[in-house]
Amino acid sequence: MIGTFIFLLGIVGLVVLWCFFSFQPRYVNERLLKAFNWTVVGMCVMFCLGLCAYIYSDMSPEGRGEYFFLFALGGCLGVEIVFFSVGLLLRNFWIFAPPRRRGHSLFD
Repeated sequence: MIGTFIFLLGIVGLVVLWCFFSFQPRYVNERLLKAFNWTVVGMCVMFCLGLCAYIYSDMSPEGRGEYFFLFALGGCLGVEIVFFSVGLLLRNFWIFAPPRRRGHSLFD
């Protein structure tokens, strides 16, 4: 059961990762875009390392060998999905928002 859940998280994670690196704004400075992308990747890795350390310290020594990898992998895949989804939305619609054309509003 947990294997199926981790498989589905992996598929969704790959789709989110592909979307994050494929749908980048074309009208911004490429250096700033790379800096933002690598910042999101670095924050995700640091959060996953902290999550793995927390899971390892919270589990009993008997269950660590059997379940640590599954819980750490599932948790890191969930974190990856959230970080890259939020990073994609922030990058494309708020931080590097598309330029507005003069004379056009949302409801025209």
